[in-house]
Amino acid sequence: MGIDLLIALGLPLLLLIVGLLWFQANGGMPLWLERMGARSSLIWNIGIASIILLAIVKFLISK
Repeated sequence: MGIDLLIALGLPLLLLIVGLLWFQANGGMPLWLERMGARSSLIWNIGIASIILLAIVKFLISK
């Protein structure tokens, strides 16, 4: 269990730190990433709707 927790928490943290350092070294975020950040509410809404839809489909299939 200990190694699983370390991987589950450590790997995303490591990727976040490496990504932030890479962006800082290369002069900021790329233009496509800045444009994606401007529409973050749309991305969240689509994600939540997808999760709800998949939960409904799973429920209907299991009945």
